[in-house]
Amino acid sequence: MAEEDTSKYFRGVHEVETIEPGDFEANTTATNSNCRKNPGHTNFIPVKDFSMAHLPAECKDDDVFQLIKVLSDMTVRIKVKCVSAERPDFIPGTSDPYPLSEHKGSTTMGTGTGKLDDLTMYREQAKSTLDIYCPCSGCVGSNKKTNHWGKFEVITARHVVYDDVEAAKTTCTFWHDDKQSSTVELKLWKIDQPSTNEDWVRLYIPVCDVNLLEKLKSLLARHLDLWQTVNDKYEKKENNITFIVSHPHGNFKKISIGKWTVKKYVEYGNTKYAYTTPTCPGSSGAYIYRLGSLLTLHTHSGSNKWGNYCGVDCN
Repeated sequence: MAEEDTSKYFRGVHEVETIEPGDFEANTTATNSNCRKNPGHTNFIPVKDFSMAHLPAECKDDDVFQLIKVLSDMTVRIKVKCVSAERPDFIPGTSDPYPLSEHKGSTTMGTGTGKLDDLTMYREQAKSTLDIYCPCSGCVGSNKKTNHWGKFEVITARHVVYDDVEAAKTTCTFWHDDKQSSTVELKLWKIDQPSTNEDWVRLYIPVCDVNLLEKLKSLLARHLDLWQTVNDKYEKKENNITFIVSHPHGNFKKISIGKWTVKKYVEYGNTKYAYTTPTCPGSSGAYIYRLGSLLTLHTHSGSNKWGNYCGVDCN
């Protein structure tokens, strides 16, 4: 019997949400209410409502629950206020239009999702480096020179933030969970290691707020500990459970649970997956957590009639 051609599962409609000009928050609420893909969003769990009861029977485990909560705190909404003229017309190797290519060179706004992935601290003793002073918008705008700062990294899909032109018009918002949440919105600095074929990119954001840096540093440490604990428990247990935390339609953060259905190997042994875990426009770039996976990192790319799919592992 011939092996199934799985490529069909990884082509479809990418899930950046385009937002009409005007009041961004009001317009994301409108697109959320008018959703055609998942009307009512009954399979999306608001992060403040998430409980052990939502976990599948195979993993009703406090460590899994705490890991998903930490992943939620590490998830950001990405808001992009322009579309680069340098976006390609087509997805590499296909005749499929590249996401937002019809808006190239415009001020069309798009929104997606990303995940905190790393943090580098700079202090006064690092005077031999080129990164001696904080380049955040607050410091640069006021001609302030601060040696004590940090640069954190967010992973997302490249079709969410394509290049430095778009990065200059992009912000990341932490903790946009509900109307009562205290959010933190930060401007991007630049991108690194962009990959159109694999559909991922690293975003860098500079921060000199020491309290915020310590909070992000603590999140990363807690995440690593929990990830290792959960991996040790579940890596040898057969399952295909998949969690996604995202900002559907650029609105409040939601958790969704499903299963991966197709695994595809690509170059150098890297992988990508198709899955049933619910997503919507605005979910592009969200991290795909497979229960018991090793330290792999896949970001959500798009949707088709068979389900949803991600880009290639970016670790």
